[in-house]
Amino acid sequence: DTQLPVCPADGLILLPDFSPTLSEEQAMGDTLTYPRYTKAELAKLPALIADPAYAALKADGRYAQAHWLATQLGRPAFDRFTMLQRATWGAVDPALRRKLVERLVSDGPALIDASIRPAPYKRYLRFYLVNGLRELGRFDDAVALLDSIDREAEAALAKDVIEDAEVSTGEMRAVIAAKDMDRFPVGLMPSKWANAVCTGEDMPPPYTRTATTKAACAAREAERNRSAREDEEAFAELDRWRKDVDGLDKACAATPEDKRSKGLQMGCESRQSRRDEAAAVEMVKDGD
Repeated sequence: DTQLPVCPADGLILLPDFSPTLSEEQAMGDTLTYPRYTKAELAKLPALIADPAYAALKADGRYAQAHWLATQLGRPAFDRFTMLQRATWGAVDPALRRKLVERLVSDGPALIDASIRPAPYKRYLRFYLVNGLRELGRFDDAVALLDSIDREAEAALAKDVIEDAEVSTGEMRAVIAAKDMDRFPVGLMPSKWANAVCTGEDMPPPYTRTATTKAACAAREAERNRSAREDEEAFAELDRWRKDVDGLDKACAATPEDKRSKGLQMGCESRQSRRDEAAAVEMVKDGD
């Protein structure tokens, strides 16, 4: 909320302009521009800031007021969506956070559709809606929206629109499958942050550890242990194959890739790499 200056005399919030920014980093960054209100807007402002609806939103935060004001002034849909989304950031009180997230998932879809952002960026924005639905416990709705995102991406790929294939929904699906309603789910955290949370380091507000956090950390540790055991077994198998190269070549030839154990696959890739290197050497010799 501190990003939005407020006029101390009358409580008018200066509205930022998000429309010129196109990249994810710019749109969600801290550097904002505050264009002057137009003459037409200035004529409307006294009545708008005196409106009880504007004053009532003060308790919801500056971005909530900014969204209302931007709506009354007909500001671009993307600007209004971004204000809705950012309104959820500063909420520390769980009840207020839920209220603002509900507002985001209710009003956000139409604003995304009305924005002039390209299709892949709209899919990125819909992830905020998916996350909001998850946080509200509306898991079926969240999955349905993820399915829609995936269908759109697949359709773009079918048309060879490669730049539209940037969305990955796997991590979000796993968190939803775990029925995780945490504001900061472990499954969506960067590894460094998840390590800090799961080892009990102090985290700044509004982060709080919940029973879901503990369960997610336990599942994360179990998966790490399972993966470590799998790697250990794979390297042991690879060592055995290195002592029987002829057997390895036969096993590679006889076993489809999707049927190979991890150790066998590592061995097959190593042998193929050696063959490719040898072939490259021969090509160089032929060139000479």
